[in-house]
Formats: sequence, C-alpha cells, structure tokens
Amino acid sequence: MILGSSSLSLFSHRPRFPSLVSLSLHLCRRLRLLRNDRTSLLPHEDALAKAVRALRRRSAEENEHHDGELEVSDVLDVIRIVRENRRKKGEGRRQQRDVAHLAASDYEVDLKSGNLMDAHGLCDVVRVEAASISELLRRRASCVLFLGPTDLDEGSAERELFDLLFPGSGLAQVFLETPLDSSLNESSSSLPPRVTLQPLTSIPSVPPPLTTSATLTYCRDLAAGYLRLLLNSR
Repeated sequence: MILGSSSLSLFSHRPRFPSLVSLSLHLCRRLRLLRNDRTSLLPHEDALAKAVRALRRRSAEENEHHDGELEVSDVLDVIRIVRENRRKKGEGRRQQRDVAHLAASDYEVDLKSGNLMDAHGLCDVVRVEAASISELLRRRASCVLFLGPTDLDEGSAERELFDLLFPGSGLAQVFLETPLDSSLNESSSSLPPRVTLQPLTSIPSVPPPLTTSATLTYCRDLAAGYLRLLLNSR
C-alpha cells in the first residue's frame, strides 16, 4: 500500500491513498465508524475558515464596534478549545461564556449540521477504535510505504494518525537510487531502482541523517579526483 504521490512506475500496481487522513477515513468507512455513510471530511483550510467565521460572528455580537480583524492566535485558540472539549466530553464541565468558547461551540454545531468531520475529529474516532482499525489495515496490507516527510509536525492530525496506525514496530526509511547514467544507458534504465532501508525506532522530530549511497560516494570521489588533477596540473 502506498501513501502519498509518486511518478515511479515501480508503485503503479499498488493500492494508493494520497494521505494518512484519507487512508484513515477509508478504514473508518469500511468499519462503519462514522456518524453515517454520508459524513464528509472537512479539509484543514476549510476548518480554519469555519473557525474564523464563528469567531468573527461571536466577536461582533459581544462588541458592536468590532472591526472584524482577528488574530491568528485567537483562531488557533478556538481550534484548541474544540479539541479539549471533545476530550472532556461527558465530564460535566461548566460551560464557559467567553467569545472563544462560544465560537468553539458554534464550530461544533456547524460541523454537525453539515454532516462534516474535521481531521482531529477523525483522530478521535481512530483512537477509540484503534484495535479494530489496525487489524483491518494488517489484513489489507502487509507493508505500507509512506511517501512523505519524515518530520511530521507534533500535534498535527497526520502525526497523531501515524502514531495510532503505526505505533513504532517495523519502521524504516526507504531510499531509492538509480544510476546517474540511467537516461543514457538503456541496459541500466531497464533495471529497477536500488532500494536501501534505514531502520527507525520512531518518526523523528527532525529528519535523520541520510545513509551514504554508492552514487554519493562515486560523485564525491569523482569531484575529489578532478580537484587533485587541477591542483597538481600546471
């Protein structure tokens, strides 16, 4: 199974999903874990736009002289409150009446009335049903190749879904290498790319150092040879 996009024909026959969010949504639909079959995923940009509209509406109600300008931190605060309210659901908390909390409540009402779910709401579903979803994923794919950045942002929905679906066992970074003259040499261009695996214990917060490849060593030695030739020639 492939996550991400690639133009390599090596992966053309594999099942493909554009992102971890789309894979998780597919698995939840297969197990009928969503509100109903027509529940749609709200993209992250649209979720922020919906939070902006809810915050601007509540700010105008609380202050008739509000000019409509909002701080980015205020919008992100609404999203944070939404996530906190979902985690504390059923704890009998006292409803706060400030603008940010009212906007967060409006945001949730808008999602429910539009039969929508945002990425972090999908994370909540996957967290509760992680065992059944992981079992379905193992049945559908013995190996998952993730064509994306290895430094997924902490706190992002993609990072949370990655940790839930792939909790650290059997992780490896994959390097594909083709000969430098593959476009000129027909015999080498027909060969599949060389695959190198670098084991990982977890997804790092920064990209791990790359392993030395045969192509990199060849290029470095070739450049060093030309430099020595230039230095020693008259």
